[in-house]
Amino acid sequence: MDKFESTIISHDVANKISVTRIILSSLFIWAVFNILIYNQVVQKSSDKAQVESVVFISTLVFLLISALFLVYRFKGYLRKVGRIVISEDEITISSKVLADILKVDQVDDLILIYSHYKVPLLLLPGNKNSIEFKRDNKRYKFEFLIRSKKEYNKLVSIVELWYKNGIQLHETDSRGYSQYLLKPVEPEELED
Repeated sequence: MDKFESTIISHDVANKISVTRIILSSLFIWAVFNILIYNQVVQKSSDKAQVESVVFISTLVFLLISALFLVYRFKGYLRKVGRIVISEDEITISSKVLADILKVDQVDDLILIYSHYKVPLLLLPGNKNSIEFKRDNKRYKFEFLIRSKKEYNKLVSIVELWYKNGIQLHETDSRGYSQYLLKPVEPEELED
């Protein structure tokens, strides 16, 4: 039996402030750095093209280093708060909010939100995926990571089994557009 296992995550608001501080401090340091380099080069050279090229190169290098630092920092923006295991007939949640094994056919209003899986080269972190449901008149939402295409394919096969087993499920992307088997559905297809 296929099982999809992942980390339940929480978006840490405190780190948003840190990212803002990083951006502002990087811009300040970049400005000071370029003013110092500009003054040094102007004192030693009267060639305007040489001055502009040195400032341009230093700007590119500093922006590249700042961007790499921000990407590294963004990775820490997500806090791991538990585990989720999704299978054909069960959803196992291990977190502070809920620690239980739930039968898929016994939860109400099941919603699966899929955005994307992790693609490092495109800087897609795979973190805008979630599962929502109602149990005992209480609504739960758990965000989770999808780290690879292999994990994505496992989840697709499980969702397909849910449909075959008659599980009522609503699929959307992170913007609220309908999906079927974790793929976008055109509005014309919904009318059929």
